[in-house]
Amino acid sequence: MLSPLVPRPASRVPIDLPANSGDDISMTRIRSSSFTIDQANRTLPRVSPLVEEIMRAYREWHELLVASEVPAAGRVVVADAPPLKVEGELQRLAEHVASCIAELEAVGVTFRGFEEGLVDFPSHIGGRLAYLCWRLGEPAVEHWHEADSGFDGRMRIAPRAIA
Repeated sequence: MLSPLVPRPASRVPIDLPANSGDDISMTRIRSSSFTIDQANRTLPRVSPLVEEIMRAYREWHELLVASEVPAAGRVVVADAPPLKVEGELQRLAEHVASCIAELEAVGVTFRGFEEGLVDFPSHIGGRLAYLCWRLGEPAVEHWHEADSGFDGRMRIAPRAIA
């Protein structure tokens, strides 16, 4: 049976953005633990393509994994692909996903899910740790949630706070 590395979201490495970085988001680490709404939105030109790539590569990895499982489980074996080649491709895809997640961590965000393409930006609201929340396909960071509530506790940011 194949034992490929399973891609998983990793832990967050918080950073902050330089004050005058404009739309060109550098991957330079700067120590901080909180994003403003503006800073979070300025990362989206870098974050969005990474999340898209994670989702694409993860889907490919998952489809190959399912297709390559043992025939006794009622699944089809990948035609014309030796098991070691399939395992190597699974490993390559998993490492690519992990690399993209590491790039997100370098920006200072946490990737939260292969299903929805969720990303959390550490922030502080009312003096408490919270997360600005963005989902692949959304035009901007416009939601937040308490640190312990996750996506189910997601709330829209007040329009005056976004402007």
